[in-house]
Amino acid sequence: MTFGEKKRSWKVRKKMIIRAFPVFSPRPWGDFYLNELFKVGAEEPIGEVWLLSDVSHLRSSFRSLDGGEITSKELVKTTGLKLPRFPLLIKLISTTDWLSVQVHPDDDVARSLEGEPWGKNEGWLFLSDGEVSLGTVESEELERSIQENRIESVLQTVHVHKHDFLYLPAGVLHALGPNTRLIEIQQTSDLTYRIYDWGRGRELHIDKALKAVKKVETHPVPFNGRVETPYFAVEELQYGEVKGFAVLIMEDFSTYIVPTDESFQVKEKCLVVRLGKWWYSNFEAIEEAEKGG
Repeated sequence: MTFGEKKRSWKVRKKMIIRAFPVFSPRPWGDFYLNELFKVGAEEPIGEVWLLSDVSHLRSSFRSLDGGEITSKELVKTTGLKLPRFPLLIKLISTTDWLSVQVHPDDDVARSLEGEPWGKNEGWLFLSDGEVSLGTVESEELERSIQENRIESVLQTVHVHKHDFLYLPAGVLHALGPNTRLIEIQQTSDLTYRIYDWGRGRELHIDKALKAVKKVETHPVPFNGRVETPYFAVEELQYGEVKGFAVLIMEDFSTYIVPTDESFQVKEKCLVVRLGKWWYSNFEAIEEAEKGG
């Protein structure tokens, strides 16, 4: 499909299926497989392909299927909710080494420490076998392990299989292992507090991590075609009509947004991502937090 440059206003668009065009993030643990897959000529390996992102410093470009450019404000309107930004961030990740040991803030911590409208709860749908490290730990125990240089004592390595799903609630200590490929679905947030980075020399965020970490248990489960979390639901669809707000991830990783008052006929296998119940019960609080109320 050829995408033109003609722009139209939101009001006159009658069919507003939107395509998201990816942006690429090189990482020290990245995988040249992604460079080759997306024909990216960067000298550094790509670690993360942000398939759909409304984060300001790595924002996807968005166009309607008739070629019109889509603004951030228009993108948010597709959800039918009054939100300060588009709520979902979706990535394709492929690794050749361990990622940092890290933790993400929950909604309350993100608001208090960063002034953000929400935190970073995420889920991993594995496209390959691999491994992760998980830590069920409280702040005091984590602080002792850091001081005594024994961070590995609070982590457990877990082997995962292709088609597993792992929900990572904010606050859980974790690290993604090498030779692992996955789709990551999360709240739109780029808040990551690194605790240990394998000597790579990148900035650590110990003080904030100790405020964010929580004793949360999680484990991978088989993805049997559908999974639901408070923040998003993911369903595998072979074909059929998708009605209302949804993000579609096709087998070639092309990504589309169906607005709340639209429908889309799916004719090939894809993932359908919808908003979880949290957004519908909390969007008024989000709006107040954004205003500083």
